[in-house]
Amino acid sequence: LSWSVNPPEVSAAFEGNAPSVNDRLEAMRRVAQRGYPVRAVMMPIIPIQDWEDIYTAFTQRLIETVPLQRLTLGGICIYRGARALMERKMGPDNAISVHIDNDASQIGDGRARYSPQLRNTAYTLIIEAAQRLRPDLELALCLEEKAVWQSTGLHRPGRCNCVL
Repeated sequence: LSWSVNPPEVSAAFEGNAPSVNDRLEAMRRVAQRGYPVRAVMMPIIPIQDWEDIYTAFTQRLIETVPLQRLTLGGICIYRGARALMERKMGPDNAISVHIDNDASQIGDGRARYSPQLRNTAYTLIIEAAQRLRPDLELALCLEEKAVWQSTGLHRPGRCNCVL
């Protein structure tokens, strides 16, 4: 079973009408106690103010609360039409759009993403926080380029939560 999670600060700002982070963590913990393998996907990582501290603390809380099998990380990857809808709702200077590398949508799959440097920084921060607590935890990236996998020290492209 897999849940989408983000720190409460991010969830409160961007996940209207979604179950609370506390409710999700409790549900994850309970099904894990019953013997189900549990995975989490932290996506999209959104670099809000103080995001480094927020994501580090949340990663620690997640790992201490839930015996995860796999944690998958992902940044924003958004097609032009979806970005237009987002910016119509949130404005063009929202916390997601201001970090998007506008040149990135011209290559690859046509989705706009954060710069490779920001993605690497975010993933590495969370990976290191997770590995301090659970060196054996399976980690993966979602919808990510091979070069970014390698820059984070992960070498198994394609093992996101969608893959058994």
